[in-house]
Amino acid sequence: MKKWMLKWSIDIAATPEKIWNVLLADKTYRVWTSVFHPGSYAETDWKEGSKALFKTPEGGGMISKVVRHNPGKIIVLEHYGVLKNGEEVFEGERIRKYYETLMEVPAFKKGLQQLLDAGIPIPTWQKNHAVSFQQGYLLIITKKPFAETQIFIRFGKVFEQTYTRFLDLQKAEAQAREAQIEAALERVRSRSMAMHKSEELLEVINVVSN
Repeated sequence: MKKWMLKWSIDIAATPEKIWNVLLADKTYRVWTSVFHPGSYAETDWKEGSKALFKTPEGGGMISKVVRHNPGKIIVLEHYGVLKNGEEVFEGERIRKYYETLMEVPAFKKGLQQLLDAGIPIPTWQKNHAVSFQQGYLLIITKKPFAETQIFIRFGKVFEQTYTRFLDLQKAEAQAREAQIEAALERVRSRSMAMHKSEELLEVINVVSN
């Protein structure tokens, strides 16, 4: 029996680069994806190796990785997790792929390998909780359902206070060190300006060494 293949195409009077920008730019991405799910949007920089979150207004969506991206020609995405109520949830095959993806990132590979070598297995269920604070965010992982998630927000506020104090101390220490350096340079300048004979250079060197 003879098989037939139907092929449908459309010509667009625009450059591949312009079409690509329409597909991936946030404003226009939201327009064409509204056909499938109104309000859908993506959080990613579309760079190879980057994480991509495809979100819906209801808090659902997919967690993906940009495997390959050649602008104007091809983009390959690997979906390895889901979003439930705005939180990342991994279980079964999804969690296996999630950790396989992390093992490809040098920054994570060493730490994960240390856990495996210590006999700590990859969890069979996992939920990621992102808690934001002024200078960044904390990633808290639970290996089983945990209802009292408000405690993570409270912890984030306490951590923010602690980290802010750390930054203040770090800044104060740097300022104190800078003041010491400036004082030392001023002593050298003063002694240099007081020189009347070339033999006095040794005294200037003494000031530098002290």
